[in-house]
Amino acid sequence: MRIYYPDGMSFFGERAIKHLGFKSYQPNLDNDKPTLFFLYFAQDYNAFIGHKGKRYVFWNGSDVLRMLDSPLWVKMIKENPATHACHNLQLQMELKTVGVDAVIRPIFFGDINDYPVSYTPPKDLPHIYMTTHQGRHQEYGVNIVSGLHEFAHFHIYDGSTPEEVMDAQIKDMHSCLRLNHHDGLSQTLIKSILMGHYPITYRQMEGIWQVTDEVQLINCIKQLSGCKEPNYALREMYIGRLNKFDWL
Repeated sequence: MRIYYPDGMSFFGERAIKHLGFKSYQPNLDNDKPTLFFLYFAQDYNAFIGHKGKRYVFWNGSDVLRMLDSPLWVKMIKENPATHACHNLQLQMELKTVGVDAVIRPIFFGDINDYPVSYTPPKDLPHIYMTTHQGRHQEYGVNIVSGLHEFAHFHIYDGSTPEEVMDAQIKDMHSCLRLNHHDGLSQTLIKSILMGHYPITYRQMEGIWQVTDEVQLINCIKQLSGCKEPNYALREMYIGRLNKFDWL
């Protein structure tokens, strides 16, 4: 199976090739071969409709919103047959509004074995990590935690930290905080699950603590301080759901 991805999605594409057995898409050689597409920009949609082989599309998160905002891209998707999959129910329902049927098959673009259980109980205040992007701090909820340092140590990563450095640091933490109102299944959140942490999200996700305001967040952090064992049940639940490629 070939995989097509834009330069901005190289984080996912390169890992799909390295860890999941996909082959890099070569436009001059692979136009008739079964191919998995990531669609974010106009050139991606043009490559998608120009492809002569079997098409598959995986929807990560913001790519769904981008598609829904473009009538032309919606038309391209509806008029060119493909098999679709996505990370979660929110994305599935959004795709359904334009007649796109997608199965839920969350992907971890890495090696699950690289993230063994590492959770140990907090010795004082819990350590909680978040990711964000430049100019998007409010979307990721960074402003919400700015006044909560009496309850936890917050570690905020903006993309400038190399993945291997971040991985080494977060393995000794206790939770991933994901306050995005619209989301796929964040890779940093998956890592937290695999390491036996107790992640917290704004979106409702099975088995994960959900918060929709500051009071609920504080209560979850206080609860986290008393968690003495790794979150094995959550880890096993999600391992059983990740990287099921029966739809390809």
